[in-house]
Amino acid sequence: MTNEVSESRPRDTDHAASFDCTSGEVTVKVEGELSIRNADSLRTLLAESLDRSSCLAIDLADVESCDAAGLQLICSLRRTAVERGQRLRFGEISDAFKSASDALGLRTADLLADIEPAAEHFSTAPGERSRGV
Repeated sequence: MTNEVSESRPRDTDHAASFDCTSGEVTVKVEGELSIRNADSLRTLLAESLDRSSCLAIDLADVESCDAAGLQLICSLRRTAVERGQRLRFGEISDAFKSASDALGLRTADLLADIEPAAEHFSTAPGERSRGV
């Protein structure tokens, strides 16, 4: 694998993904809305990102608005990462994301706690992972 970093931004969406081949970590930066309006395209991007790497990083610092569908997507992503034994970590979060989480009674610290799976999960080949997200 090369040491390239690539970026992709699906058309008509407010999120981007970059893949760093050096570390093998996929980073998804969500910008703008995290809502039902773009949940389907973001779900696809997150699923593809989980398929590319055993470690996914999510950056929610630039989320300007968030609704229940956006929060449900993050909950589903957590569950899928746990089921697959993949590492998931969260970077900064925006005030909008935190406000939406608080409004629904979700504890942001629990929702965004990093997932560090047991060592045996890292030996699983990408093709053997369960489907999800």
